[in-house]
Amino acid sequence: ALQRKHEGFERDLAALEAQVGEVVVTSDQLALEFPDTQQQIEEKADLVQQRWTDLLEQTEFVKCKLADSHDLQQFLNSTKHYVYWAGETTASLALGSVPKTLEAANIELLRHQNMVKEIEARESSFRQIVHDSEALLGSNHYAADTIRSKLKALTEAQTALLRNCEARKAELQSHSAFLTFARDAGQAADVLSKQERILAAEDKGGSLATSGGGSGSGRRQAA
Repeated sequence: ALQRKHEGFERDLAALEAQVGEVVVTSDQLALEFPDTQQQIEEKADLVQQRWTDLLEQTEFVKCKLADSHDLQQFLNSTKHYVYWAGETTASLALGSVPKTLEAANIELLRHQNMVKEIEARESSFRQIVHDSEALLGSNHYAADTIRSKLKALTEAQTALLRNCEARKAELQSHSAFLTFARDAGQAADVLSKQERILAAEDKGGSLATSGGGSGSGRRQAA
């Protein structure tokens, strides 16, 4: 709103510039027509020109100040939104539970992959905010201390987010590997147990056959 108001003020100055030019031209003519008052006429004309120059300088100063304030507000808003999102996402990662089944682990891994995609998608926003902050600091912005403070908070939030993201990924992968091993080991144990029962049955059948054959031979010898 302030910038739009200032733009209107600048348009008014464009019209005023023509009037200032007319004053200068008129003063030159009057100085020739009335040489006795030439000095006073020139002094008045110089005063008008000096005030016009001062007004232009002040207008440019205010314009730059408003632009700096606008850029600062955009930076602060972008930083605030990103830090809030990064904090919420980091908290969500920290509150993640350890899945008890392989199916649940796979679901959590998929959910984590989607979260990683979102973090990667927002990486360009993070880089843009950092770039904007560096540009503001490079222009000797009047709020340089505030910008540095917000930039520090931003980078710390990003670092915590990436660290927790990697930690959660490692945790899920490790637990998924353990659950996969437990499943495979259980299946292998079941198969081995079944084979042992089959082998035990075969061994029992063979022993009975051997025992029965020995008794018949003894009866024949006795006869």
